[in-house]
Amino acid sequence: RHKIRRTMLCRSAALALARRHLAASAAPATRIADLVNARAADSTETLALVVPSADIRWTYGELLDRARWFAAGLHEMGYAPGQKLGARLDNSEQLLVALVGSALVGADVETAKTAELLGEVTCRGTIVHHRDAAIAGAMIGQHEPIAVGGGAIKDPVVHYDILIEAFRGKDAPELTKEQSSYYFSTSRPAADAALVANGAAAASALEIATSDRTCVSVPLAHPMGFGFGVLSAFQGKSAVVLPSLQGGTEAAAANTAQAMAEEKCTLLLADSHVLKELPTAAPDGTDAFRGGLTKIGSGDAIGLAEPRAVWGKPLTTVGKPPASP
Repeated sequence: RHKIRRTMLCRSAALALARRHLAASAAPATRIADLVNARAADSTETLALVVPSADIRWTYGELLDRARWFAAGLHEMGYAPGQKLGARLDNSEQLLVALVGSALVGADVETAKTAELLGEVTCRGTIVHHRDAAIAGAMIGQHEPIAVGGGAIKDPVVHYDILIEAFRGKDAPELTKEQSSYYFSTSRPAADAALVANGAAAASALEIATSDRTCVSVPLAHPMGFGFGVLSAFQGKSAVVLPSLQGGTEAAAANTAQAMAEEKCTLLLADSHVLKELPTAAPDGTDAFRGGLTKIGSGDAIGLAEPRAVWGKPLTTVGKPPASP
């Protein structure tokens, strides 16, 4: 019996080594679905997401489980490749689950910065905060909105928490290699592969490793926040920290500085508005901070302009520098 047990253990160890070798030698991901599935396989217990305001600390396994359940729910509601989910949420664990889950089911995503702009989104249905559910629910010819953050059972919405629980343990439908999704923001559309490529470029430029923690102080409703921010961390098998951006620029900057210190963030993604409101001196607890990215203009090019200094560390630029007057 002991011999059989040792043999089984050896086989298990060999299989684990083979899987790790396969993951290491696999071709780089070109779709969000491929990237997140790779992290589910090789980084299940690695910290993936921190949301300080919600006391969320999820591993890749915990994050991707929820994304898969969300994808299964979308599939049940008739979402399929080429169909669109509208999204109006602040940076949160629910928004990230929705973005990743939509990619897993192959659905397109269109984000709206304000509740008013949500009415201009043409889609099968939406995911919104409950306070915007009435606006989303009035959109003609769409599925009932997926609502986050409250409401009664009798409300004409699909409650996010109930959806997640209803599809707990379910998996996303398998995508063919030809299927991909698009991400539509208020700025421009971005193909699935382009977002993954931006994440890979950022991970390379910043030399992101598993030990890093990236504070993303840019809305995930913008390709900068999702592609250059979240997906770069996914590429590096590291953690994303999402400070609250609600309450205006000053509040967002204060929350960013606090998150940087409390979570010992090594990298920062922020726009010029937040950077201007950050404290001049580095807060206590930010000794690990070593750099990051900031958007300065249109396009996805990295490093075309001189880095911006924050607390004595360089933030590499993204985009084309504005033309001189």
